[in-house]
Amino acid sequence: MRKALSPKQQVIYEAIVHFVRHRRYPPTYRKLMRVAGLSSLAPVQSRLKSIERKGWIRRRPGYARAIELVEVALSKTCANCQHWQDMGAEPVHASRSQTA
Repeated sequence: MRKALSPKQQVIYEAIVHFVRHRRYPPTYRKLMRVAGLSSLAPVQSRLKSIERKGWIRRRPGYARAIELVEVALSKTCANCQHWQDMGAEPVHASRSQTA
């Protein structure tokens, strides 16, 4: 069983889930920084490390956008979707079936 994410980690994780679902690839660290309202990449890197340690994602060091979701609950509705749409993500289409 995976450990629970903190609220700050949850924002980062949900942004990754949203981007993977709608863009088919993970966001950049800089995009995660903007979504989370941060002014530096260091907290993004720290939170990603914690999220990975808790078993929610896997990363490949040295590769761009190398964040892989370990498991995605596709039926879960994301509370911050409007915020991510404002950041440039595509809108959600309920009729479209997707796999991550």
